[in-house]
Amino acid sequence: INIADNTPSTLRFQFVDSDNNQPVELTKFVITIFDIDEQTDSSIQSEHVCVNIEDIHDVITAAGSLNDLGSLAAITSDYNSKALNIELVQQSCQGGLGASYRVHSTQPGWTCDNPTDPLDLSPVSCEECEEFCTEGREQYFPVYRDLRAVMFAYAGPRSEFDITFEVICQAGSGRCSSDDNPRGRNFIFGGRSALCEWPTPAPTQFEWDVCAYTDQDLEIEGAEILINNLGNLGPENSVEGVLRYFDVVKNAPGGQQIDLIVSVAPSSDYDVADNSYNGKWEEFA
Repeated sequence: INIADNTPSTLRFQFVDSDNNQPVELTKFVITIFDIDEQTDSSIQSEHVCVNIEDIHDVITAAGSLNDLGSLAAITSDYNSKALNIELVQQSCQGGLGASYRVHSTQPGWTCDNPTDPLDLSPVSCEECEEFCTEGREQYFPVYRDLRAVMFAYAGPRSEFDITFEVICQAGSGRCSSDDNPRGRNFIFGGRSALCEWPTPAPTQFEWDVCAYTDQDLEIEGAEILINNLGNLGPENSVEGVLRYFDVVKNAPGGQQIDLIVSVAPSSDYDVADNSYNGKWEEFA
């Protein structure tokens, strides 16, 4: 999903029956946001993701689970200080009452390090990014792609949830989006990812161990796109103003086909810099 500079956008993710468009409630599932990074000069563009605490069951990073480790510091620590910054804010993502987790990029990234498989978040070397790993940028390599992803676990029953995305460009940088030069960045999302090893034992405990199993496994990557017109900003025209992915729940009860619809949440803004990036990146949404 492409987001224009300085336009915080709350997007609503809804599960509906493919045949009758009725909401479908899921119980235990995960969503991963990948490749949260920024420009080499972060004042030009940095990426930010926000979820309201009341909506989620757990937050998982490459370091582990928030529920298991007990603190944001524990799940954002790593040996080379290249992990995401996650903070607890006593305010909802929309600025009202509540509390939220806000995820901030800390490292620059390029298209060559974008993941193409949710279960492969291995490091990318300078040699693999030769076009971008030029003199002065060697310090940013290897790119640890697992440290730039975050997984949110949802415990239902629920048929929808919201996530807020934002690209911040500081006005003084002189490089922000304008009518003559629209600028933005892409956010990549999927279901299960390499942040967990995904064993599949039968559940034997009352508390949900997210990395042990999910009730519903979302396979957004590779899904057919039925509608691609988020916020009525294209690239398709004359269709409903949403993104719609076909049959994303592969272990739905009774073989039910369930679509994922992404829309702009009520009262939220959305603007796009380049709508050709909306829909899918490689195998990802």
